[in-house]
Amino acid sequence: MTTTSAHAQVSRGRVRVVIVEQHPDDAERIVRELTNAGFESEWTRVETGAALLAALDRGADIILGDALLCATRERLRRAETLEALQSVARSIEHEFKNLFAGVLGYIELLLDDLNPADPRRQDVEAIRRSIQRAVGLIRGLEPFTARGPAHAGPPARRPPSRTSHEHLKAVRTDRGR
Repeated sequence: MTTTSAHAQVSRGRVRVVIVEQHPDDAERIVRELTNAGFESEWTRVETGAALLAALDRGADIILGDALLCATRERLRRAETLEALQSVARSIEHEFKNLFAGVLGYIELLLDDLNPADPRRQDVEAIRRSIQRAVGLIRGLEPFTARGPAHAGPPARRPPSRTSHEHLKAVRTDRGR
């Protein structure tokens, strides 16, 4: 049936309806509503995907059913939940990266001050390795915090900035330490 002839049939009040509904009473309620609205309907109730495809092969002017609406609502709810989780993960990732950057900077300053023979140096190096492992864990969040195709993979890792390290040294020197 062409679009024009389908439009002509619907405008005359005759409509072919496929109702996707598990409960026969609900399908009959839908047909009553169509009749009350002035439509003469030729309808088929289906419960499965295969039955829907078969009904569509026979032709339909409209497809109605709560099941389709419920499935769409559920997909939307899941998408909104995922978006909220991504937002929280982005926030956590950002905050921890900032914290770890500061801690690593001060660890580097401490290591600069410690004599290589100082027994505390091993402890400070162990702390540095632990923080670096934590940074790696936070980087593991990056695929979950991506905002779209431009963020498909984790960004390239940059080497630590010696400028930041030197800046921290200068601040510490200015404070008389």
